[in-house]
Amino acid sequence: MPATEPIQAGPYPVPSDAPDGPNQMSAIVAWTAGRLNMRFASTTTRDAAIPTPTEGMVAYTGTGAALTEWLYKNAAWQDTTFNARPVTGVNMALALATQTDYTGLAIVVQGTVSVVAGRKYEVSAWLNGLQQTSTGTVTAQLSGTAGVPTTKLVAGSYTAAATVIGSTTALYEPTVSTTMTFQLTASTSAGSLRIATRAAQIWVTDVTNS
Repeated sequence: MPATEPIQAGPYPVPSDAPDGPNQMSAIVAWTAGRLNMRFASTTTRDAAIPTPTEGMVAYTGTGAALTEWLYKNAAWQDTTFNARPVTGVNMALALATQTDYTGLAIVVQGTVSVVAGRKYEVSAWLNGLQQTSTGTVTAQLSGTAGVPTTKLVAGSYTAAATVIGSTTALYEPTVSTTMTFQLTASTSAGSLRIATRAAQIWVTDVTNS
């Protein structure tokens, strides 16, 4: 019975095995093939050759400028070509355009951004406001469409004329490529919360290879 090496369970024959050179070599080659940097003319030929990929497989398609690197992750082939997208780049940066006084719950900053399955994104928000008129309980949070964690920037009581400052950062790794909406909301239970121009911001940054 063939044995397996301890790191990746690669098969190899042992002295007690019956002689069967062709099949023993075939088992070794088949095991090795899926762990090499496999090369194909196109994604079509890749998918035909590997109908049931295994997580962690790496393959290349095309040649020259069209050469593309793929990693099979989260049940899909992910484009991991070094120059496919910025190694670290701001995908979205939004700020409040006009000074506004907020009372009830309101969206302060909101935007949409395209995200790619398997990439990692850092979602950050920052707010600097001024509680107006009277003491109130101020709440501000960063949220998004399905799958995006909701995190609070501010949650507490502030007296009139008190400065309200808060920030938060969350990591997000989408499982599908899609367009996501991110928003910064704020409210105060009494008086109003004044936020000046550009004093509330959201950033979404691709940090996959950082």
